[in-house]
Amino acid sequence: MTKYNEITLRNYSNSKIDLNLERLKIALKLLNNPEKKLKFIHVAGTNGKGSACNMISHILKNSGYKTGLYISPHVTDYKERFQINNKNISNEELKEILDETKPILSKLREENKIVLTAFELTTVIAFKYFCKNNCDIVVLETGLGGRLDATNVIENPIVSIITSISLDHTDFLGDNLEKIALEKSGIIKRHVPVICGPNIDIGPLSVIKNVAKKMESKFIVANISNVKVIRENFYETIFERDNKIFKLNLPGRHQIYNVCIVFECLELLKKLGYKILDRSIYNSLKEVSHPARLEILSKKPLIILDGAHNEEGIESLHEYISKHFSNKRIIGVFSMLKDKYMGDALAKVLKLFSLLIVLKIENETRAMSIKGVYNLAKKYNKNVVCKNNSEDAIRYLFSIINKYDVAIIFGSLYLAGEIRKLITY
Repeated sequence: MTKYNEITLRNYSNSKIDLNLERLKIALKLLNNPEKKLKFIHVAGTNGKGSACNMISHILKNSGYKTGLYISPHVTDYKERFQINNKNISNEELKEILDETKPILSKLREENKIVLTAFELTTVIAFKYFCKNNCDIVVLETGLGGRLDATNVIENPIVSIITSISLDHTDFLGDNLEKIALEKSGIIKRHVPVICGPNIDIGPLSVIKNVAKKMESKFIVANISNVKVIRENFYETIFERDNKIFKLNLPGRHQIYNVCIVFECLELLKKLGYKILDRSIYNSLKEVSHPARLEILSKKPLIILDGAHNEEGIESLHEYISKHFSNKRIIGVFSMLKDKYMGDALAKVLKLFSLLIVLKIENETRAMSIKGVYNLAKKYNKNVVCKNNSEDAIRYLFSIINKYDVAIIFGSLYLAGEIRKLITY
């Protein structure tokens, strides 16, 4: 049997980014609009949306609801993008849905001269998969932006969420926070409440609020004042909310912002009749995981994988390292895409490492050249070593690391995917 993955699916789609909802609307109509038979929680944001989606889906699953989860990008396996009750779609199910969809793709190409983009096809597969399996609710993460993102073909979500606003994808979304906020506010639907993260700056927050007002949608900023961090370490955070103690299995202080969003979402769902018990929330937060988000790949030696790839993500990584590892020798494995912006935050974080191992990300046309990565790292850190690829980098890392050291792999989710396969598979 053919093993379906992202490369295989490219045979049926266009790999370019082309933000336009019309192609997808035509395709979904030919497929009897599976998205109209589903209930959605729609989540956008520069950072934090994947973590928030994972937390919400875990809680809903543990509350007894058949829960679909659509995320992007994946880290190691394309099938991560389509989950029901936190289990990936099987290869057989993916093949079956694609086989059912192929005639429509051919008809679009031959009669309408339409070829879906790769993300549009992925979104079609998600809607068909969740509809076919009669999901009670789907947690739907946007891919890029919001207004013209393929997921925004849905018409009436239960709630819209915007987790954070920072600079990323500026060539598509705009070169300042207000423009980016306007694009992401495109997911707000008339009379559908919108929840915003508690750390969004006043400028972009005002943009979102204005859009919500025009759409006559309830505007909610997640409340952080009733959340108190009791204790945190490099792998978990213990916090108190409304006199109840919770353990969050996602490390980093920035995850507290995300958990506040999750609680606001749960309050809305409860008002709509969803039965969500405290023990479901407690157990879910204790067990939730998110690949390549301060993920512990190894404890001895301590190796941490983080897909931080924009300014806000790098700021969070800097805070995490400074808080937990200031007295350790820290070895970094680093690469990035040439079109990513990390601002002054990158300079700060690169200075924290005792040694940086740099490389070029393989099989990615947007990857920064090895010379580019080296020169960038060398500008802020004098101890930089070049390696040809991920295998060489990890081999070298294991040859020099000891049980007292900390290794942190960061800079791109594409890099994270390459290295996660080497260390955990």
